Amino acid sequence: MPPRYTPDQLEAYLQRIGYASSADGTGLTRLQQLRQSIQQDALAALAELQRRHLGSIPWGNSAIHYSQHHNISTHPSAVFEKLVVRRLDGYCMENTNLLYVVLLSLGYQVYPSAGRVSSAAADPRNAGPDARYGALGHMVIVATVENKKYMVDVGFGNNVPTRPLLLEENTTAVNIAPTDMRLIKEALPEAVDKSQKFWIYQIRFDPESNWVSMYAFTEVEFLPQDFEVLNFATNKLPSSWFTQRVVTVQHILDASESDIEGLSLYHLRPTATCRYPFKYSLFSSPAFPALRAMSTSIQAKLDTLREYSACDVSDALLKLQKPTPGSAPRAGHLADFTPFSPTIGRNTTTPKIVAPASTIKFIPKSSSPPESTPEPNTFPAGKHWVDCTEPGTVVLIEQPAGQHCAVVGGIMAVRMKSLGIEGVIVNGRIRDLSEIHAVNLPVWAKGTSTVGTGAEAKAGLRNVKIDVGGVDVEPGDIIFCDPLEGVVAIPRDLLDQVLETMPKLIAMDDKVKEAVGQGSSVQDAFKKFRG
Repeated sequence: MPPRYTPDQLEAYLQRIGYASSADGTGLTRLQQLRQSIQQDALAALAELQRRHLGSIPWGNSAIHYSQHHNISTHPSAVFEKLVVRRLDGYCMENTNLLYVVLLSLGYQVYPSAGRVSSAAADPRNAGPDARYGALGHMVIVATVENKKYMVDVGFGNNVPTRPLLLEENTTAVNIAPTDMRLIKEALPEAVDKSQKFWIYQIRFDPESNWVSMYAFTEVEFLPQDFEVLNFATNKLPSSWFTQRVVTVQHILDASESDIEGLSLYHLRPTATCRYPFKYSLFSSPAFPALRAMSTSIQAKLDTLREYSACDVSDALLKLQKPTPGSAPRAGHLADFTPFSPTIGRNTTTPKIVAPASTIKFIPKSSSPPESTPEPNTFPAGKHWVDCTEPGTVVLIEQPAGQHCAVVGGIMAVRMKSLGIEGVIVNGRIRDLSEIHAVNLPVWAKGTSTVGTGAEAKAGLRNVKIDVGGVDVEPGDIIFCDPLEGVVAIPRDLLDQVLETMPKLIAMDDKVKEAVGQGSSVQDAFKKFRG
């Protein structure tokens, strides 16, 4: 049987891509609203899913280079966990596979096919008669809507088609203005039998440019076991483009979310002697000389951070930050927090949590926020604070000093987990540990209580700077939760410098340890290698 996702998984996917809202007054879930839209206009609903998918889920291959396993799985459950639950990037046989199973589960008439990428896709200078096609290594979806076939793709990086393309020759459509796209049908230059025609997906960067062939595909259905073989070659062979580079792409929706207006691209080519990237650059597509950077473009950097320890991060911050005169350097360390979930206490088994911070400041129950507080820093009337927490962030909560109640408990943990919160740090107390453990939400805190929040505290402010033991944490700063070493806050504007500095410091320390192990004194080794 072809794979299917459950209604709960479909609802989670729709939340991941920002489809509709369950609080729009209709009382319908996102999935119910989508099913209504499909009945009204199946092609328009398909186009919206493709657009929102591209605008929400990054395309990339960071797992090949910076995960512990260096492996890509195309199994639908693994793809769902990675792209929807963990909110990571994925390449074509992950992103397009996810959308394929979603469409299949919604009742669309779809099947996957495989493609061959053109040499011109990597370098437009190879366009024209010199273009050659590689081995099968790309995935597309063939969808039939109202008896017409369309090609759908969400896994081709910066030159992906941004809407369903009718399988019809020479019909030009806008990709991301001013870039156009079309399909033609012709034989491959390497083929012996020129009577065999392939669909060729082409783009041109503006109306005055030549058409550039991106990839070729057929209307033949490929099975999951076929893609297992293609995926193995794509993410394992040394000759594969993906094993030689790190790349992520995030498309940008316009203000109305009705079209894609641009993209953000992060690209790195590691060297044999450089395990960690030293420089991060954004390259625009030829169609987008003025590139807008999106927050999701830092995902590969956050994945890289996980390869280090909290001590490595603090060492870099100690090098980069100058403490206020008369104060001790903090190096980003948020002191005296204990991990209470998913396990209690320091350990080496639970994963590191690395994500941007969002902040919530509790105030005494009897007080109120200042009247001059800007609206974005307050909570909407009639809305619980936990419903305002931001998916994909580590929620940093400050509790008034000296209170004995808890500000996070089981119900709050269940809600934050469902919203896609990465983790919670409470500069105060929590309770209901068994319930928090049950939802597997990472939570760090200073202590526990059996008393509920309402006894002493209430949520007062959000998205404000919080001082944690002398360390200022701003919304958007990067929180690094190391279950063994502790918690560090990285100022967002220092992220690139931290990533550049850490491998250099580690290399120096490795030389120091080697010298000390061979009999050198620590002082001599420090002088020689640290300067």
